Amino acid sequence: MSMHPTSLALRALRNSPVYTAIALLTLALGIGVNTAMFSLIDAVLFRSLPFAQPARLVQIRATTQQGEMREFAEAEQREIRTQADAFDSLATLSWVFYSLAEPGRAPERMIGVAASAEMFDTLGIKPVLGRPFTGEETQQGKIRWYCSAMACGSNATVAARR
Repeated sequence: MSMHPTSLALRALRNSPVYTAIALLTLALGIGVNTAMFSLIDAVLFRSLPFAQPARLVQIRATTQQGEMREFAEAEQREIRTQADAFDSLATLSWVFYSLAEPGRAPERMIGVAASAEMFDTLGIKPVLGRPFTGEETQQGKIRWYCSAMACGSNATVAARR
């Protein structure tokens, strides 16, 4: 009497449990890696950015003569704003490194973003908590810190360095 190929395969797997475990582990690992790669490619290549009209966003960068990226100086930012008629809105963003020192604790290095008041309007987003900051609050030499309800009210000294 001839056995069906599926039942023959199941019987062979049952008779060698180590081989079965390795085969199942390999199959599970292959499916997991395939799913992870698809999710990454889907998020990076196929989905649009979570902003209003992401196709209209443009990034302008400053470079040195050697081709290295640098931040725009305040005077350059003002000049771009006055001469940039092609843009509906213009916002500036830059990475800032902070040292956070709380009383009785060692200073902690943190990374943040310094942004102009136009950032929320330019990206077409709203803050999760609170309100957007105003142009007056982002003037040169004026620093205003926004914090979550959990962090507000605690004492800390923050030193910013761009």
